[in-house]
Amino acid sequence: MHNSIVHRPLRVLGLALAATLAWAALAAGSAHALTGVVCGGSESGTFSPSLTNTPAPTAVAFTQNYGCVSPTDPAIRSGLYSSAITAPATCALVTTGATRTRLIRWNTGETSSFTFTSTVRTFGNLITARRAGTITAGKFAGATANEQVVGTADLASCDGAGASRYSAATVLTITAS
Repeated sequence: MHNSIVHRPLRVLGLALAATLAWAALAAGSAHALTGVVCGGSESGTFSPSLTNTPAPTAVAFTQNYGCVSPTDPAIRSGLYSSAITAPATCALVTTGATRTRLIRWNTGETSSFTFTSTVRTFGNLITARRAGTITAGKFAGATANEQVVGTADLASCDGAGASRYSAATVLTITAS
């Protein structure tokens, strides 16, 4: 039973990534009508000290690495988001939706500000999230952006020793017509 809970969402993510990349390949044929980028990648986070259910000053570092396809700008092949802060934090940091802005740095040297609202669901140690929003500045400004995330963290440890890391697979789609 536990295996199917973990593997089913990962299988769904794999299918979503394949469908999204197929969309990008098809869209390349009609690039004059579509702008945007499709990226698959990974996201990781570390927490020191480990996150628990009790607020404590915590060093939090997040990194996302993307491999990308763009029908209108083939020079865009990858992207990166990273941040490091120290702030009071709890396990709710990875389990609660919020509105945030992330600066994505493209391999071309350009940037995109992605402002989104996330919806998060947890199933044991499995975390799924949907980040829906807009590119508010930079490359692709005004475009709609959606990101699907499936990841894991040791959430069962939040009542004890805490969760020290988080990892996920992501699919980011930025579109405007």
